[in-house]
Amino acid sequence: MAMINIRIDTEVATIDFPDIPVSGNQATN
Repeated sequence: MAMINIRIDTEVATIDFPDIPVSGNQATN
């Protein structure tokens, strides 16, 4: 159970992190 929860958290964090940098890069460009 712990492993599944960690995996879900990691996937969500990975999706959230790229979204912020991508928006910043687009605004800068």
